[in-house]
Amino acid sequence: MIAIVIIMTGVSVKVGSGVGMIFSLLLAFVAGFVMIVLSASLLVAMVYKALSDIGMKGASNITVERSAFPSLDKTPDLIFSQETKMAEIKCPSCEKTFSVKKLGQLQDVKCTFCGQEGSLEI
Repeated sequence: MIAIVIIMTGVSVKVGSGVGMIFSLLLAFVAGFVMIVLSASLLVAMVYKALSDIGMKGASNITVERSAFPSLDKTPDLIFSQETKMAEIKCPSCEKTFSVKKLGQLQDVKCTFCGQEGSLEI
């Protein structure tokens, strides 16, 4: 931009026209305005960065209670056990033995051989 201003000033002096001189002055004004705007924006960015660094240093002094955040080192407990425990039951009617899931509570059971039903805690 500055090179264009210098070239236009040289051309306008050689030609001797007032239009070339006005055009070169206009370009000089635009170039100066652009440089001032860029310098001001750079200054604003540097001040903002410095202030944000100061703010981050202040934030690093804040202590956080460990109890508020659970530890990620512990593995979560399984809701369903991967291994199903079975209990062997002898039917009172047909005297045959069959397997039933062991739930630890009262459950309805039906003999797979004779079909008799009943409730018992396994």
